[in-house]
Amino acid sequence: MVQSQKIKFQILHVSEEGSTCDILYHPSGDTILTCGPDTQIKVTSVSDRKELGHAETQEGAILSLATTRSGDRILSCSEDHSVHLLKYTDISNLEKLITRFQSPARHAVFSANESFVAAAGDDGTIKVILLMSTNQVEILKGHSGPVRSLAYDPRDIYLASAGSDGTLRLWETTKETIREVTCLNVVSKDRHNYQFNRIAWHPSGSWLAVPFGNDIRVLDRDTWKISYILKDGHSKPVSLISWSPNGNYLASSGLDNQVLIWNISTKESLHSYKHDSFISGLSWSPKTNAIAMIDVCGQYGIWENPIPTKFPNPFSISNLKIQKTETDFNSLFNDNDDMDDLDDVEGKPSEVPVVADLDAIDGLSDDEIVYEKKSKKIQRKFPDQAPAVAVDISENLQPPFQPSSTQGQRGKRFLCFNKLGSITLKEETTHVNIQVDYHNSTKNRPMKLTDRNGTTMGVLGNKGVALGAPMGENDVPSTITFHPSEAWGTNSSWTHSLPMGEQVLALAVCDQYVVAATSMKFLRIFTFTGVQYHVMSYSGKIVCMAGHLSFLGIVLHKSNPIRGDQNLTMLTFNLKTRQRVLSEDLPITSGSVLTWFGFSTSGYPTSCDSEGIVQMFNSEWNTWTPILNFKNQFSNPGEKFWIFGISEKFANVILIKNGDDEPSIFPKPVPGTVPLKMPLLNLESETTQLEESYIRERLYYHNKKDAVDEDDEDAMTALRREAVMLDTLVMQIAEQAIRGDKLERALDVADMIQFEKPLQRVMNLADQMRHTVLVSRLEQLWKSKFGEVEDQVEDEEEQVEEAAPPPAKISKKEPGVQVEDRVQVEEEIQVENQVENQVEDVMEDEEEKKENVEPSNDEKPKNRKRNKFAKSEEPAKFQGNSETVFDALKEISKAPERPIKVASTTKEVVEKTKKVDTPTKRKLTSYFQ
Repeated sequence: MVQSQKIKFQILHVSEEGSTCDILYHPSGDTILTCGPDTQIKVTSVSDRKELGHAETQEGAILSLATTRSGDRILSCSEDHSVHLLKYTDISNLEKLITRFQSPARHAVFSANESFVAAAGDDGTIKVILLMSTNQVEILKGHSGPVRSLAYDPRDIYLASAGSDGTLRLWETTKETIREVTCLNVVSKDRHNYQFNRIAWHPSGSWLAVPFGNDIRVLDRDTWKISYILKDGHSKPVSLISWSPNGNYLASSGLDNQVLIWNISTKESLHSYKHDSFISGLSWSPKTNAIAMIDVCGQYGIWENPIPTKFPNPFSISNLKIQKTETDFNSLFNDNDDMDDLDDVEGKPSEVPVVADLDAIDGLSDDEIVYEKKSKKIQRKFPDQAPAVAVDISENLQPPFQPSSTQGQRGKRFLCFNKLGSITLKEETTHVNIQVDYHNSTKNRPMKLTDRNGTTMGVLGNKGVALGAPMGENDVPSTITFHPSEAWGTNSSWTHSLPMGEQVLALAVCDQYVVAATSMKFLRIFTFTGVQYHVMSYSGKIVCMAGHLSFLGIVLHKSNPIRGDQNLTMLTFNLKTRQRVLSEDLPITSGSVLTWFGFSTSGYPTSCDSEGIVQMFNSEWNTWTPILNFKNQFSNPGEKFWIFGISEKFANVILIKNGDDEPSIFPKPVPGTVPLKMPLLNLESETTQLEESYIRERLYYHNKKDAVDEDDEDAMTALRREAVMLDTLVMQIAEQAIRGDKLERALDVADMIQFEKPLQRVMNLADQMRHTVLVSRLEQLWKSKFGEVEDQVEDEEEQVEEAAPPPAKISKKEPGVQVEDRVQVEEEIQVENQVENQVEDVMEDEEEKKENVEPSNDEKPKNRKRNKFAKSEEPAKFQGNSETVFDALKEISKAPERPIKVASTTKEVVEKTKKVDTPTKRKLTSYFQ
């Protein structure tokens, strides 16, 4: 065994004996990541050893680090009980708190597909967290002491855990619920602070290496029996182990302060390094012959050329040299029963690649991959070694479908049934008919078409019907056809044939375009006249598409299913402006599939899954919000709702009573509606019903607000009225809380009110119910929301008074006052007062609907100070002319006569009143009219 030369170490972290530090090579090989008891994570350049950045997001010592295969995300575990997720390119800022334990978080790892994080704590629990939604956590219990180490199988089938109780536990992660497969007593019990029991999978996933005392046991993945033991190297217990990138070598660190390099071919140690303190972190370079190390004192060093030059390097598959049939089986197995099994081996040995990492093998020729000969017996034990991480579970992917279509029976089905009408396909004896019917037959005429292409999909739009057909026999290409509902010219229908080998998978129709998603991962966009408008590529496998106005929504598979759950994403494009406006994950219920996707009447993406959960995209929160659970609507077990659209208040459905999953074409189904109702808790109570109405209306309001054109006066007026309705709902919730003596709740709710008059209404009720403390707090809330505005208005009124001209200098025909100036003032005044008038109208409507809850005269408190925020009477409208405007101003302000600054023109008076929203402004307006 070769003894290494001295390695240059330098201090990175402030540490001392008894502390823990960790080190990792970044997958790029250009930088290293380190952590220590100083609560810092540092990024250091390998070439010049300069610090490139650092993070300090946790309060306790950081015990371990992990990275994704791509290196874009970093996990850190801390003594402050937390596990943090950081972004490599912005490491100084916390991206997400993954989880928190009741005791120090010891170790965390990413799954091979980077969708999950497994984390372990000293409290003996393991948490498996879905990375894109960290509130989805599965807790694994079994260890009777702290869990020291975790390792995800490179094939994402098993999770291994090692505990201080001396047990190794294997968990199967591919099922809906993670289950324990086996528990083995093959790990050293933790009797030392530095005995990390760090376990590691071989890059192929075929073996699992486990520290045990002074040795290392390597377990076979299929039987969980010991394949071989690496021994006679360390003089004290082994704490850390790490496989080389190609799996030919294994590095180990022990309490004897030694780092050993093991040759897996010979099962012997070929190189060693002796340090003056314990090495607490090891990491192989992904691209060079080097190992980074860090000790408990915070010093790090890089061991250059740990693999002697006469041996194959540790990172390249093409340079592998593995001994063939001369394997000493006595050194591989220490169980006599296993040796007896090998006596029955017959036939010629087969050849399999030693390393099965597809990322590494990809691109190499057969000559560049070195094979190792193994007997039939061994080959049978490792039948899936070659494909390794390429476990194909694509058969679980939901196939493409057309929203609002049916499978049908006996050749009769709906290609499309939506809010516009239906497309019905009927297979006759000699031909196939396609019938197109609009619900409003006075606007669009029905169409009867003969199908000659083998149509399997269709979609109905305002201006026509698009049909798609797959490839047929005898080299018949896949086709896309469009028939307009109205045309002023001849030959308006068109058909495009796709190249052989490419076929249409999904269709959508927008206001001016037909869009087809094809098997070549192309989005082919056509105008209604058949012009090829654009073609673009998409990533992932298509699920479905939908169109609305100029918007196109696409649902794609983001990855293979994760433990049985579809992993979907949604893209939304504005085809008119040629922009992508949304790119969001599309969550559905666990274990379900997407059954419908489309747009609401207000233009926002909406979906429904097979569990009956309807969700709408929420622009305020930038996420999806459930707006209906169909299962809560069934009155009979055999009933089912089949959704085909979403309007403002209802889901458009067909009620199915015969236990089928979809409607039949005969008799023709009758559309119906189901009121939208968000799945809040305790929906039976009146208060919860008000809360549900408020949350749902708020969703609609912000979706409209996000899309409204600010120059559209009618749309802005409607939006302001919806804001008033929101305040009315909040006001009612606050009033219920006051009548129920839930005063803190009432104050909490009142803070959500946007306008002044609803808040005054709440204060008046609190005053009537003699809740003086609540009234005081509501007054403070009122001042914080509207007090500054009132003070500003009073100041502006005084400025108008000072600027008012004397009667002698005012002339109605003065050229300084233009007609457009007067019109602008009137328009601004009208817009500014519109919301206030709407508030009054809505509140008056609510008063008519509700009983009068005013206390009787006997119950009213006597000689109480009147609430200064109560509604005051409106001053009488001022009537006057040009000769009396100065006296009018004095009457309004009720100020004594005194010399004032006179404006030079009436136009200055108009300008001074533009920003005043008071009775003064209304009276001046009446004059200028």
